[in-house]
Amino acid sequence: MMNIQGLFALEGKVLGKGSFGVVYLGMDLSKNRYVALKKIPKYLINAPDKYEMLSNEILVSSGVNHENLVNIIDLADINNEKYIAYEYCNGGDLGRYLKFFGKFDETFVQYCLTQILNGLKALHSKGIIHHDIKPENILVDLFPNSNDEEKKSYIKIINDIFQSSNNGMSYQSFDPSSRKFVYDSLMKSKIKVSDFGLSKYKGESNQRVLGGSPAYMDPNMFIPNVGINTIENEKVDIWALGVFAYELFFGCLPFGTYYQDMGTLMQQLRVGRYMVDIRKYGRVSEQFLSFLGMCLKRSQHYRANATELLFSEFITMEPSKFKYIDLNNRTYVNSMGQIILTIDKY
Repeated sequence: MMNIQGLFALEGKVLGKGSFGVVYLGMDLSKNRYVALKKIPKYLINAPDKYEMLSNEILVSSGVNHENLVNIIDLADINNEKYIAYEYCNGGDLGRYLKFFGKFDETFVQYCLTQILNGLKALHSKGIIHHDIKPENILVDLFPNSNDEEKKSYIKIINDIFQSSNNGMSYQSFDPSSRKFVYDSLMKSKIKVSDFGLSKYKGESNQRVLGGSPAYMDPNMFIPNVGINTIENEKVDIWALGVFAYELFFGCLPFGTYYQDMGTLMQQLRVGRYMVDIRKYGRVSEQFLSFLGMCLKRSQHYRANATELLFSEFITMEPSKFKYIDLNNRTYVNSMGQIILTIDKY
């Protein structure tokens, strides 16, 4: 292990890549705990505009402390190498669980969204916009109430399952007990919003800069002459959350795939329609469709905020009490078993 100022040690394992650097597993030697260490490339430090964004990530990360946000721990500057130490989430990002399961039931979607919304509410209350909500930026802290030995044992089981999955085993190949163990572990986990590299304080800039992942970006951001107040607004996070919620439940994006070109995406957003296929997915609740509708509105004026979403029926109601759409109800469902929704419907 390589010591950093005597405070941290690099374990060498790469956890992933953030907005501005590679993230390694590390150890906080002063408290004997794992941390995530983001190494900042030198080219960013020497680029004033990029370094300003990096500084902003540090400022935002240290400005809000909440159990559903990945919090910054410390900074290190060693031999012209800069690191940011964040709290470590042992379960990795939600993207790998989505890849494993394909999609989730409404019970987990509710559990996950409740925690993300609490994190976003804390950010937005400080005037901070995240700007990049997506599965890869949502981290999972598994077994938060277990002791260290139990955590190591349980996490090894999950990592072994994912290793087998990465080696080509499909979800269906795993026995029900393995799938249930991973799912139950998620339902006891702490869900945290991470990666504040694109985050901004509302109104801090008069410059119009597109930021985020295109598939999750507010459609207003693609309008050439849209005002800066529309882009630098917490409602862009709510749109991204709606796309994310759809993806969690249906296993795909509402307006196309990850790999489509920007022109196709913009055309689909202009049309403003997305589909729910009841026959394919079995059933969907009125409460979940209502939640999606509160998020996916083109007009930010009619789009809900984090507090309003936390009081929505989908978040507050027991899933066992959800009212599910009748496949034969032609008010909602066409002859193909589909519900066509529009982002301009208020």
